[in-house]
Amino acid sequence: MATAPRLVFPFDLVFNPFYPWPINRHNSPSSRMARTIPDPAVYDFLQRHTVPRNLSSLCPDQDECSLCLEKYAAQVPGYTHPQHPSSAPEYPVQICNVGACRHIFGRLCMQSHIESLIEKGSSCPFCREEWLSAQAQPAASVSDDVRERIELERMVRGAGGDVEPVDAADILTAYMDGLGET
Repeated sequence: MATAPRLVFPFDLVFNPFYPWPINRHNSPSSRMARTIPDPAVYDFLQRHTVPRNLSSLCPDQDECSLCLEKYAAQVPGYTHPQHPSSAPEYPVQICNVGACRHIFGRLCMQSHIESLIEKGSSCPFCREEWLSAQAQPAASVSDDVRERIELERMVRGAGGDVEPVDAADILTAYMDGLGET
């Protein structure tokens, strides 16, 4: 039995912590960007550990994504899994080669789920089988390093000292060397 879609107002999403889920998460600009440029670890996982399923091979009660409750559509012809154009509908993929997990999810929901948890590690939302282990985070970003050097330069100039110009290549080299030491 199909139900009419509920109108989603920005107020519901921002201010109402009890907003009844699920909502269509695939239409926001950030999720469209995520679909077109997935994290390399996520893309690798999708390529190695998921297989697209034909709609005809699914049981009648598996015709929608269990995460977002959208009906599945056929995979777009001409695209190789796990590529997924931003305008394409959700198609079913099954987990494989990851312990005992064989659950089926929508391709976009799978990517969104993994990307939202990538720093902590990602696991199946049903059986909790670990899909990806936690990724190490860099100690600091390049922009933080540059910001610190500029602040240091301002402090030295404010004290009346002479400061040599900062070379961006030196900053990047020092930053990259620092990453190798951690």
